[in-house]
Amino acid sequence: MKMLLGHEWVDRDDTIDVRDPFDDSIIDTVPAANHDDVETALATAAAATRTARDMTTYERSQVLHRTAQIIAREGSKTINEARGEARRCVNTLTISAEEAKRTQGETIPFDSFPGGEARRGHYERVP
Repeated sequence: MKMLLGHEWVDRDDTIDVRDPFDDSIIDTVPAANHDDVETALATAAAATRTARDMTTYERSQVLHRTAQIIAREGSKTINEARGEARRCVNTLTISAEEAKRTQGETIPFDSFPGGEARRGHYERVP
């Protein structure tokens, strides 16, 4: 298996064994990330944040719904564990997808400073 790093799939000499929880057999090996890999991943995540900021709320919601569908199909555990994990993950992503559509912020009074008695501020958190 390769590691998605930035926008490409890469191999590494150092690997980590992925083991079956039932019989401890090796299912696969995955690349072990090094410090530079982590830095690349963080830079990619920062760029993705800027991309997400430019998406509409509907687009962000759709990405989360699609992610929920993918995770529901993924399986590397017992049936009961996979169902429970998928259910929790799908529920969390479904809630997140719905929250992504809410475009509400908070209104705060500015009356704690002189001259702000009749003023209010409104802010929204955007990814």
